[in-house]
Amino acid sequence: MATKPTKKPTTQSVDPALVERSRTALHELPAELAKGERCEIVKSDGNTIGYAMLGVRGISFYVPDGHGKIEHFPVASERDLAKPMRALRKAAQHQAAKAATARQ
Repeated sequence: MATKPTKKPTTQSVDPALVERSRTALHELPAELAKGERCEIVKSDGNTIGYAMLGVRGISFYVPDGHGKIEHFPVASERDLAKPMRALRKAAQHQAAKAATARQ
């Protein structure tokens, strides 16, 4: 009688330096950070402009594209970090422009 091999979860550990670099990049944004239950919530002028999940299983960013959809940016290396940061910066600038227009 043959036994089946046990299935082990294939969780890939994330480089702690990359998690720290991601966290530093978030703090460099022109936005506020709030701690959610499982993620960092990125806010600009009181409105949410994105989410960052910096966990043991992986690093992911979620940013609205401005057309009703949320873009998912998985980060596996330092090079992958530029795209979600650019999207978050753009969302923060867009939100700041909306807030400035509303104040007038």
